[in-house]
Amino acid sequence: MASEVLNLELLIRKPPESVRAWWTDLPDDYVAKDPREQPYRIVTERKMQNGRELRTYWRWPDGTTREAQEILSLKSDGSWTFEVPNGVGFRIVDEFRTESVPTGTKLIIRSTLTPLDHSAASRISALKEFMIQGWKDAAEICERDAP
Repeated sequence: MASEVLNLELLIRKPPESVRAWWTDLPDDYVAKDPREQPYRIVTERKMQNGRELRTYWRWPDGTTREAQEILSLKSDGSWTFEVPNGVGFRIVDEFRTESVPTGTKLIIRSTLTPLDHSAASRISALKEFMIQGWKDAAEICERDAP
């Protein structure tokens, strides 16, 4: 099935190192303090040389919660990715990089969403909207809480 790509740029009034640290330097069992933050819990299942295997817990708009496996990879150029092999019927690869700007950091996000079945393909627009709102909320929380 054909993949769709979502591109988003967000301004965060913190330096790039702080933004990356907020997004990637997680305790082994992270629980969000802000109810808007997704995933709201992130558990490290295994540390790897350049990242971690994670179990993440998400709140959905309908009130249900979902669990996913994710792989966080830290790249030598300072970028990072989260790969979700089977997130609600999709293979999702989120790529993040930062650019320094006079007011802080431009966070550049590129997500590739590949439906794993036809029913998932029909939900791709709703998933993209959910993801965009989630990243906007995360950028706001990052600006407030990053070191």
